[in-house]
Amino acid sequence: MASLLPSYRATETASPCPKPTVLHYAVMVGSMSWGDIVHERFKANGIRLVAHVPDAALVGLIRACEADPDIEVLQLTREEEGVGILSSLAASVR
Repeated sequence: MASLLPSYRATETASPCPKPTVLHYAVMVGSMSWGDIVHERFKANGIRLVAHVPDAALVGLIRACEADPDIEVLQLTREEEGVGILSSLAASVR
């Protein structure tokens, strides 16, 4: 059975970036999961609202955002809801 996840090969030369490790749906870089890295980037760029549909691949990022008191998390039932919510938000801050 072929894996649904991308394969990563070790290279002969030293790389400045740590080699990622694939764990289930998450990719770990060093000791941080990709969800933690994205959450850190959200914070650094002032993201205060995250709208999402439930997704097993995003569970780490969603939990990190939900645990952060500075980020409001909206769970959507359909992607189309996000279009209305986020376009209204964009129009209101102009």
